[in-house]
Amino acid sequence: MPFDGNEFVLRYLPDSAPLALVDVVGHLAQQFPALRAELEGPGRNGAWWIELAAEGLSPAIEWHEARGFALYGPGPTLPEEPNAVVAQPLEAAERLGRLMRHWGGTGLQHA
Repeated sequence: MPFDGNEFVLRYLPDSAPLALVDVVGHLAQQFPALRAELEGPGRNGAWWIELAAEGLSPAIEWHEARGFALYGPGPTLPEEPNAVVAQPLEAAERLGRLMRHWGGTGLQHA
């Protein structure tokens, strides 16, 4: 889904967001303060979806309480399968941060 102006700055999550998502978003915001995000969920299967955008990169995170964090991207188009699946918010944020820096978004500096 493209960004339509309803995105929010990462540190501002809806009250309904699970604590695991608040944690991963908080860790990502510390690494990349310029990221924009859009949160959707939970879907019928209980999964939440976070679409991110920064410097031409568009990673995404799917989270389900029973399965953990599925990390997609961070290229300009998302793969059908996640690049990684991890259990903990900090691990998800660090792994996605490494992927983003590896893909080399020009403005992505580690905070």
